[in-house]
Amino acid sequence: MRKLRKFVVKNAFKGFLPKSTDFEIVKEYIIPIKTGEFLVKAAYISVDPYMRSFANDLEVPYDQFGFQVGKIIESKNSDFPVDTHVVSHSGWRDYVVLDGSEDEMFAMRPYKPEIGNLPLSLSVGVLGMPGITAYLGLLEICKPKHGEINV
Repeated sequence: MRKLRKFVVKNAFKGFLPKSTDFEIVKEYIIPIKTGEFLVKAAYISVDPYMRSFANDLEVPYDQFGFQVGKIIESKNSDFPVDTHVVSHSGWRDYVVLDGSEDEMFAMRPYKPEIGNLPLSLSVGVLGMPGITAYLGLLEICKPKHGEINV
């Protein structure tokens, strides 16, 4: 039976930056997937600005949350076949079993990044949540006008 590794926050963060001693790597067995589920092996995991502020309100211990892009290595879900890449809010873990439903924090369903031949890592960066946040923040909130910025 295969094991996964995940980061668990075991101590509330003191000060601005978390320390390595605030985390623990926990190993768990991956239970066999059921009909409708698929197993994803993480390729890239995000470290995003929102993580620090959300952490202030959580009780320890908790699994470190975050976005990841990974490859489906086993599937019993026809919508998510083997060798497909997906982006999900599955946290800091090397394997995750999903069924295509929404995650608890963002109500986000796993999706297939459609970015052509661009690097998959962009799916959790400039073409993912951080990039979309920056893009919409600039254009929808700041709404820059010609002449306001000197470059």
